[in-house]
Amino acid sequence: MLETERLRLIPLDLQNLLLLKKDRASMERNLGLEISKMSFDPQIQEEMAEAIDFWITRVGENEENYFWFTNWEMVLKDKNMSIGGIGLTGLPDRKGEVTVGYGVDGNYHRQGFATEALQAMVQWIFKNAYVHKIVAETLKDNLASHKVLLKNGFVQAAEKDLLYIWRLERSLYFLNYIKEMSHNL
Repeated sequence: MLETERLRLIPLDLQNLLLLKKDRASMERNLGLEISKMSFDPQIQEEMAEAIDFWITRVGENEENYFWFTNWEMVLKDKNMSIGGIGLTGLPDRKGEVTVGYGVDGNYHRQGFATEALQAMVQWIFKNAYVHKIVAETLKDNLASHKVLLKNGFVQAAEKDLLYIWRLERSLYFLNYIKEMSHNL
């Protein structure tokens, strides 16, 4: 589990993913959370159903390293309620790249939760010496997600159909961290 000022990020193991596939409330009860009433548009709901199947398969194959293959629930501390998720698609590849994705309940947009969760996840990811780059994809018209990535030091690296491809290099991340720390002295 990771913690930020306002959030707990809880990686879902196989048992909780299977409960999530059944219904979100079962998973939330199992984690001791208040029952959320998440609001996502139909396209996101369809993508989530596909993602859950992906996570179940990958976590089942990689239970010892499941945090790299699963959704991490974004839990709002003061309400003990899930407001979204963030996760990775697997261990670093041969080039040291990992891919991150995230989503926040529409009722909690524009409050900095995605930025806060991504910041914690980036810190956790770069604790692994094998990771050299974090990649993210966004729809070209998803300006809110672009801002989240920019605030976390990502740069737009490429375009593909309706998507922008973003990246955060390890060296740039640590350079910015050192600058920030020296600025605070």
